[in-house]
Amino acid sequence: MEGQQCQNWDIDDETTNFFRVFAVCDESVIVANRPKKEFQIYTLTGILTRTVKCGLLSKSGVYLSQLEQNSVLISNDDTQPKFFKVNVENGTVEWQSEGGTIADASPRGVAAYCQDYSLVTTQRTNHTQLWIINHVTG
Repeated sequence: MEGQQCQNWDIDDETTNFFRVFAVCDESVIVANRPKKEFQIYTLTGILTRTVKCGLLSKSGVYLSQLEQNSVLISNDDTQPKFFKVNVENGTVEWQSEGGTIADASPRGVAAYCQDYSLVTTQRTNHTQLWIINHVTG
């Protein structure tokens, strides 16, 4: 509660909504740069080490959650696919949603909660739903 700030740096993202567009994976901070459709990989001290292209990133609502050592689960608000898993080492999409109830809803958040599963919230007109997704298989 009485911690001190030890580091800060500017993120190169021209959008105003910066909610949930980063994750920490294996001693790196992964930031989704939506306008450039890429991940920017930083050290924990803010040094940009590399970028990885990801053409599926939405320019508006994006939510990231760390999965395994080199993967993130992403939910896009305004483009298809709505959910996908990406290897942040090389930008490979390991699986993506193909349609159906969860894929047609509006993602509002995603969080990994154990080795194989993630919780995803979606919103439809007047209600929010909570889903469990196997992030190994989709």
